[in-house]
Amino acid sequence: MTLQNNSISPEFKSWFIPLDILNMICCIIAVILALIFLLAIIFDKACYRVPMLLVANSCLAELIFSSDMLATVLFRLHNDLKQIYFYDSFCILMTFIAYMTVGIQNYSYLLQAIYRYILIVYSPRLFYRSVRFQTFLISLTWICCIIYPIPLVFTGQIKYLAHEQLCQMPLELSFLTIFNIFIYFQC
Repeated sequence: MTLQNNSISPEFKSWFIPLDILNMICCIIAVILALIFLLAIIFDKACYRVPMLLVANSCLAELIFSSDMLATVLFRLHNDLKQIYFYDSFCILMTFIAYMTVGIQNYSYLLQAIYRYILIVYSPRLFYRSVRFQTFLISLTWICCIIYPIPLVFTGQIKYLAHEQLCQMPLELSFLTIFNIFIYFQC
């Protein structure tokens, strides 16, 4: 992976800062709501059931994702206030976490749907509804989603896009683009 420190000065728009502030407010609200729901599930003994385990998984994924988005917005707001646009290795870390948590979040919703399907169609089979099996599925999705963005980072596919002021994988035809399509739409 090659790191490039290209100082680029794209055209500054006056509406960047108000949008960054609005985005920051929305991210803070998302972090607070995810924390409230997660703490309610943790401290309420009535919530210690399999469906709430799956909801807690979704809340944890949302908490990590919204915290990452808040860090991204603060990074972008700092750059907008000082009108600097350059590559930072912290940007790749934020993108790695964002790709990871988006996958975890999407698969957490998939696990909830699968659990509901099993509950209705395969209700006599208690093993599929057990805490142990659902915890195994949650762990499997977390492991897969943590491993998934590693090839993107080590092949240098995540790049700093100055006109968008963030790091992401540009839309271009490559093996990893097809790999992403396969990973996200295989279910």
